[in-house]
Amino acid sequence: GGERGHGLRRMLRQLDLTPNQESQVRAIMESASTRRAEITEMPAGPERVEARMELRQETRRLVREVLTPAQREQAEALKRRHVAERVARRVDRMTAHLDLDAAQARQVEALFLREARARMNAFERGEGPPDRETRRARREAMRAQLARILTPEQLGELEAHLERRGGRRGRCAGTTSAPSYAPPLVRAAAGARGARPRRG
Repeated sequence: GGERGHGLRRMLRQLDLTPNQESQVRAIMESASTRRAEITEMPAGPERVEARMELRQETRRLVREVLTPAQREQAEALKRRHVAERVARRVDRMTAHLDLDAAQARQVEALFLREARARMNAFERGEGPPDRETRRARREAMRAQLARILTPEQLGELEAHLERRGGRRGRCAGTTSAPSYAPPLVRAAAGARGARPRRG
């Protein structure tokens, strides 16, 4: 939540808003901040996740209404660039950690980009969090794609890194954490065991 809110503010600073637009956006962001604090007090669970997503969607919708058509186009371009830059940083970290070759890095970057854009598009369409079956299907698909990119040794190192970094957070959150370079579906897929990946 916080990171994405800061990302929206950074983007808005690049749109050359008029004083009137700045005033309107400031009011929207202040209202969102108040609501975010209220959501933080809710019990952990699906309802809180849903409330956070609805707040993000509503905030972006309201901000978008303040922008001119040209500013909306610029905002979309900035958003796509931000996603690409974030994925590139993750791939750089993964390349350094797993010693990916150039071909593997390109494949991982394409995979991460597809996943990130799919999540962004779903968010823009106003879709809520996926249900358990959908998440399971996506994890299986991600496992299969990772298995075609990483060698057995690299996947083993990824799992070992997962064990070292994720145990504490996993026990606290009731799930498994993963390397910081991994997007959500990769974090889940990284824990797959017994796979026999081959280099593609």
